[in-house]
Amino acid sequence: MLDGLTTWLLLPLGMALGWALSRRAPELDPMGEATPPPENAELVTDNPELQLSLGTVFRRRGEVDQALALHKALSERTDIAPDQRDAAYLELAEDYQQAGLMDQAEAVWRSLAAGHGPQASAAVQELLTVAEQGQDWEGAVQLARQLEALQGASCRPRIAHYRCEMAEQVLTDSQFEQAAQLARKALRDDSRAVRPRWLLGRIAEAAGDLRAAAEGYRTALEVDGRYVVDLLPSLETVLEQIGDPRLRDEMLADIAKSCDAPALVVTLAQRAERQGEDPLPMLAEGLKTHPSRTVLKAFLGTMGPREAVQAAGLSDAALALKGALEAMERGAPGFVCEQCGFTPRNRFWQCPACRQWGSIQRVSDRFEA
Repeated sequence: MLDGLTTWLLLPLGMALGWALSRRAPELDPMGEATPPPENAELVTDNPELQLSLGTVFRRRGEVDQALALHKALSERTDIAPDQRDAAYLELAEDYQQAGLMDQAEAVWRSLAAGHGPQASAAVQELLTVAEQGQDWEGAVQLARQLEALQGASCRPRIAHYRCEMAEQVLTDSQFEQAAQLARKALRDDSRAVRPRWLLGRIAEAAGDLRAAAEGYRTALEVDGRYVVDLLPSLETVLEQIGDPRLRDEMLADIAKSCDAPALVVTLAQRAERQGEDPLPMLAEGLKTHPSRTVLKAFLGTMGPREAVQAAGLSDAALALKGALEAMERGAPGFVCEQCGFTPRNRFWQCPACRQWGSIQRVSDRFEA
């Protein structure tokens, strides 16, 4: 399709726009060596928009040298408007990037970002992507603030993730206090964020402060119940280590009020079984209120070994159905990006496909009506 588009562009150019500025002096390439004019020097035109688009077509076809020559020639013209020149510089930076000349690309983006032209925001966004890929989180915070000023839109949830990334880095070195400070800063950036609360729980648990860890996990669950499958096992482990049954019951009861999730139904049923109660009625009720694979697996696993079920010859069937559900889950994607639909098998805080932060959630296992 691109070849056809290029042909469509080149023929009218040769016929309608005439001669190129072929008498231009040889230019220096990004490595400092003299290079001849582009092979298609006749395509350098008096029409800036056309020259800009043509260079982009060359880049998309993989002819980066031609794209560089056209965009560089356009950026050096003195007879075009400043916004046209900035647009040429932005395309030139993309040419450098595709050619693997990242130093030159970043230099162009920094130059554009330092101004107040229409391309400044796009340049900052490109620099922000580079900072994220290089895990320069402090630099990313500064660039995000600059982007806020240019766009007039909040980047605070994004900044909160950057601070959490910094906290994760120092946590690996057991710098608990510094990690906690960064997580608390992230919470100030985004007061409704789950990640800083979850992180505060992990930091407290690693530092041996089990009650603070339980509180961190509890508040994270109360903010967003979609993370119950991730957080509930950690919370249960900490509560078991604390060894306070009353605290455990109170916390789970509080979570049950604010968190409507199948995993919580199973957890409460298991707690009832440990206390000598029959979990089956609770699971049966859970199948009505939370029809899902999670509750059904627990129900079948509990029902299968029962004498009445075995006597009726249904025990093997129940366990086989439970195994079939587990096999289905192993082959299905566990997570989905709510922004672009990417389906990874693990949770990422930033989607690897669309680069959106905080957009990946677990795929619901509820049975649809």
